[in-house]
Amino acid sequence: MRSYIVKITILLLIFSSFGAPTMITNAEGPMATIAADVVNMREGPGLSFPTVATANNGDTYDIVDNEYGWLKLTDSNGQSGWVAEWLVVQEEVTSSNETAASQDSTLATVSVNELRVRTGPGIDHEVIGLLSANTNVNVLARSGEWVEISLDSGNSGWVNGDYLEGLTSTEQRNSDETADVSRGTVSVDRLNVRSDFSSEGQVIGSLNQGDTVTIEDEQYGWLLVEGNGLKGWVSSSYVQRQSTSSEETAASSSPVSSLEGSNVVILVDSLNVRDEPSQLSNVIGTLAKGDTYKINQVNGDWYEIEWDSGKKGWIASWFVEQTTAAATESDSTSDQAIESNETVTILYNGSNIRATPNVESKVTARGQAGEQYAVINQQGDWFEIELADGSTGFIANWIVSPNDERLPEEIENDETEQDETVIQSIADATIVIDAGHGGRDSGAIGASGTLEKILTLRTAEILYHKLANTGANVIMTRQDDRYIDLHSRVFLSQLHDADAFVSLHYDAIDDRNIRGFTTYFYGEGDQPLAESVHEGLENQLTIRDRGVQFGDYLVIRDNAVPAILLELGYISNPSEEAAIANDRFRESATTGIYNGLVEYFTQ
Repeated sequence: MRSYIVKITILLLIFSSFGAPTMITNAEGPMATIAADVVNMREGPGLSFPTVATANNGDTYDIVDNEYGWLKLTDSNGQSGWVAEWLVVQEEVTSSNETAASQDSTLATVSVNELRVRTGPGIDHEVIGLLSANTNVNVLARSGEWVEISLDSGNSGWVNGDYLEGLTSTEQRNSDETADVSRGTVSVDRLNVRSDFSSEGQVIGSLNQGDTVTIEDEQYGWLLVEGNGLKGWVSSSYVQRQSTSSEETAASSSPVSSLEGSNVVILVDSLNVRDEPSQLSNVIGTLAKGDTYKINQVNGDWYEIEWDSGKKGWIASWFVEQTTAAATESDSTSDQAIESNETVTILYNGSNIRATPNVESKVTARGQAGEQYAVINQQGDWFEIELADGSTGFIANWIVSPNDERLPEEIENDETEQDETVIQSIADATIVIDAGHGGRDSGAIGASGTLEKILTLRTAEILYHKLANTGANVIMTRQDDRYIDLHSRVFLSQLHDADAFVSLHYDAIDDRNIRGFTTYFYGEGDQPLAESVHEGLENQLTIRDRGVQFGDYLVIRDNAVPAILLELGYISNPSEEAAIANDRFRESATTGIYNGLVEYFTQ
């Protein structure tokens, strides 16, 4: 009992040392001022580390370290903790004779709470601080709707001019200047809005497919959005970005004349078809992900298409993508020889199987994700397949996964000949991180009830954080606790033209004595990636090394890019489960994977 009281007393002393604003004692080093209410200070540089204390708006600390976008702060008593750098204002100590803002600048007043200050004019620039309502600022320059202001540190930053009051007429935005506001449209129903950029953040509401939001910030694959009366963080995977910049729109859009008659593929599940080109019009049907349709006419950002035996309706352009697979009648003349044992696997539920190789042809059947069909012939971008009743039909090659029966070395030789892009460093690479299981699929269950799906997601988030900071283009197969079928995970590699695919798992078996980590590969083209990543894990993990092994798993077997599956330990082993559940283990494991990927892309 006495030891318990002593522990509580120590904890209270630690927390009280962070409770009040602390003055900086280091007059020469960099400082940070907390710029948000009640900021968590963590044991290490990441959301996976436990909170050791909290800091309040206005508290000031010495910066003693900087890692992965996190700052290690310390007070005059030597107590320290890590804080995300976007939650503080960083400043160097300046001498008293340094001048403040130029007297020629214009004075303005902040009109909203928590106005973000950035390093440049646009939301893609780093956040370096927050300003409270009624704060007076000196305006130095304008760029579109963005305003450069002077900061107390003597440096300058950029804010959105829409949230400043008192600008003189000479500082108002010219009518011919273009905005740089980023907006987006939600692509799924019931998208959770969270209080923090993490799957563990509290759910504060939800958005539905078609909702338009303003994007204010981006952190580690999460977007800070505002719309429908909500403001919070959502997964970037489920928001289709738009831009109000007229220059960007002009550069990215195609002339109406080139769009009409072209084909588009549906990018989301259950896309609404409306009777008019407006989100306020009536819904007259839905389309399945992966289906393709011909554009009859264009009205702004809306396309009229023909669907379901001659019906016509309008779909939003931001939920579709033009496909070069035009599937014209001339395609049918370019038959290709097909091996007798070749099959294809359907990637999406409700995929259309048509009477002829054309998107306007009659739908004779529908295939479900995971179903396999024998290929009889190939005509252009279409496979002629044999159905269960002995009849045949055509399916587009962009909604199936070919099952190649050649030897792995033959496939590797073909890929080597076709690969013209040279990746010189990890910053040039596109990497798919697959958090295994999710939703109704919990995966393995540990000796004390640990769920594999939770461990894989937490590990994937930390790995994403580390890879994204190198400049790599990182794609997450899931960013919350939802079920994603295996074929859809593989398809992301094809969709994003990935350079590597890493699937994260934790193992379980009836024998509780089995332990250790394993790296699996399928073909010889995957083996160099497997060996590099495994070596990185060897240098970081202290649990048993079970080596690099062949594995016949769908996510690596059906992948067209170098792919590996990692089993990072046995949660069925009680002692290993306890080690794996520790945040430090995931930090070590992700460091090993990161180092292995760096080595792989620099070989």
